[in-house]
Amino acid sequence: MFQNRRVRTIALAIATAVAVPAVGLTAAGVAQADNETKAAPIYKGKVIAKKLMLRTHPTTASATEGFYTKGEVVNLSCKVKTISVDGNRLWYRLAYLQGGWISARYVTNVGKAPRWCDPDAYFAKGSTTKKPSVNLRSGPTNKAKLAGKLKYSTKVHVLCKLNGPKVGGNPRWYQLTDGKWVSARYVKNVGKAPRYWDEPWL
Repeated sequence: MFQNRRVRTIALAIATAVAVPAVGLTAAGVAQADNETKAAPIYKGKVIAKKLMLRTHPTTASATEGFYTKGEVVNLSCKVKTISVDGNRLWYRLAYLQGGWISARYVTNVGKAPRWCDPDAYFAKGSTTKKPSVNLRSGPTNKAKLAGKLKYSTKVHVLCKLNGPKVGGNPRWYQLTDGKWVSARYVKNVGKAPRYWDEPWL
């Protein structure tokens, strides 16, 4: 049986979802995401892990909102490719109103596999601002291992953000869809800013 650690919070979110746009998405983005899930078919998956965490974002760096247990069948809306879990980079978005993300590593499809999510509907967008390039890190700090570079004005999709060591006075760090981290000091938001790692989806 699904165990939810934020019953009151999610109940309130569901009750007000129609009237209040989700923080971190434009109104158009919310409508696009809602229309996607309402109009699209619902897919099903069976949990194969003893305990599968429900996450606020498709990354293990995000907060948990509860968990599913082995054998439960869950309703899915779409999939993305982000943070690897035991070699599997797929994550499933739960169907409309339930919300949240689960790692596909511990789910067996019941019938057809979910379609791909529209990244613009679910992820914040940005553009790098440092010339000639900005460093990527394996964690949200300049002390973390160098994980590559992005050239000036590279377009990126951001999973979520959290506060860490300041860079140029800015404490925020963005986790990109490939799992790497970049200081928000060198990313210009395109539209709304990304959600914090523990901020729930509606």
